[in-house]
Amino acid sequence: MTKKAGETSTPGERGGEMVAPAPSLKLSKTNYCIWSLRMEVYLDSHDLWQAIVEENDDSS
Repeated sequence: MTKKAGETSTPGERGGEMVAPAPSLKLSKTNYCIWSLRMEVYLDSHDLWQAIVEENDDSS
């Protein structure tokens, strides 16, 4: 679907594909596992997760 001038994308839509919304879960001392999984999915949906993985591979 093509957008007309002045139209905006709906939340969670990027270039006609659906992406994960920003995680709303705040990191705490007890929820790291679920928070980290949600962050990975969110970053991967925006093609940013690979930058994290590559940066960590360089430090070893």
